Amino acid sequence: MNQQLEPRNITPHEVVKNAIAACVGINEVIAQENELLSNKEMDQLDNIVKQKRSLAAKMEASLQAVKAHTQQIKNNAEATRELTNLQNELHSYKVGMRKNVMLLDAAHASTNNFLNLVRQAVEVKRPKVNVYGNDGAIQDKQAKQTSLVNKSI
Repeated sequence: MNQQLEPRNITPHEVVKNAIAACVGINEVIAQENELLSNKEMDQLDNIVKQKRSLAAKMEASLQAVKAHTQQIKNNAEATRELTNLQNELHSYKVGMRKNVMLLDAAHASTNNFLNLVRQAVEVKRPKVNVYGNDGAIQDKQAKQTSLVNKSI
C-alpha cells in the first residue's frame, strides 16, 4: 500500500529532513534554557519555555510522520541515509533533556528551600498569643503556624 506522505506529497527524504530540523530546533532551545538555568537567569526563561513548548509539538508531529511512513522511508535510499542524522539528533535531545531535568529540579529545590527559610524566619518573629483557657486562666500559645499559600512552583 503506497499511502500519501503529506497533503502536498513530500518525499520520504523530506519527511526525515523535517524531523531532523525539528530536533535541531528544540535541541538549540534546550541548550539555551540549560545555559540560563546554570547561570540562574530565571527572568529570561518565559520566552524559552514558550519556544520549547512549540518546538516540542513540532518535533512530536514530525516524528509521528516518520513513524507513520517508516516503510516508505526504508525504501528510499536518500531518506535511509538521513536516519543516522535523525538518530544523532534524538540522542542529543535525550542528553540535553536529562541535563534540563536535573537543572530544573535543582532550581525547584533551591526555591523551595528559600521559601522554607522565609517561613521559619516569620514563625520565629511571630508574637505569642494570650488566650483564656477553659478554667478562665490566661494561657500562652504560639500563634498558628505560618503556612505557604500555593507553595507549588
